[in-house]
Amino acid sequence: MQRNPIARRALLATAGFSWVGGARAVEPILIGGTGTATGLMRHLAAAHAARTGDALRIVPSLGSTGGLRALAAGRLDIAVTLREPGPEHAALRARMFGRTPIVLATHRATPPVMLTAAQAGRLLAGEDRAWPDGAPVRLVLRPPAEREWWVLRDGPPELARAADGGARRSGALVANTAQDNAHALGAIEGSLGMISLGQIFSEGLDLRVVGLDGLVPSLGSLRAGTWPYGVVVHIVAQAAPRPDARAFLGFLASRDAAAIAEGFGYDPAVQAA
Repeated sequence: MQRNPIARRALLATAGFSWVGGARAVEPILIGGTGTATGLMRHLAAAHAARTGDALRIVPSLGSTGGLRALAAGRLDIAVTLREPGPEHAALRARMFGRTPIVLATHRATPPVMLTAAQAGRLLAGEDRAWPDGAPVRLVLRPPAEREWWVLRDGPPELARAADGGARRSGALVANTAQDNAHALGAIEGSLGMISLGQIFSEGLDLRVVGLDGLVPSLGSLRAGTWPYGVVVHIVAQAAPRPDARAFLGFLASRDAAAIAEGFGYDPAVQAA
């Protein structure tokens, strides 16, 4: 599909994008999609720009579906998503970039806590409203269709049951974007919600991660399979991307990019040597 310069300019005019690199390209490489990986993409774009001088822009708050639609319409060069393109996007090409754990997190002032799956399920379902020490819990949840809920459905029955209702909890704050979710978790005392470890690390978020069933989530426990809750980040592009976008895609498939991703809490598809 040909790039749509009018649509691209409209996206640039309306989005609160982040600029990385110089202005060697006539048009910047536009990257957007899931907010879960926005912070990581900023680090990767900066590393690539430092080597090549290429200009890259991160378009925020599109989500996986919005990123795929924008890419298909020629408004993006690269989409970063938590799902592979469906049949409606058969012309696009996707590959797995890496995995990162989904964790329960809370405000930094919350004392360290280890929950059982049953306790976490009751809290996320809104059945219990207090931490084990009696302090009130303030739920911060994602919309029902978000991948965080899908991950819980593969967990113990107590968590799977909590996922069935999605974000439909009385009194819960629903955060529509990954960045809104991160802000609320860090701003509301007693908060409890789900977020990726990769987002915490790549955005430098000051949150407390909650242990579950005797485990403290980590990249190592995700790799070992002892922490079963994780999401897969996909890189999606046109079958014939522009040359500078193709060069960035090549960098994303490199061991250097894998090393950067691993440092920010991702298990990369390309293992760093």
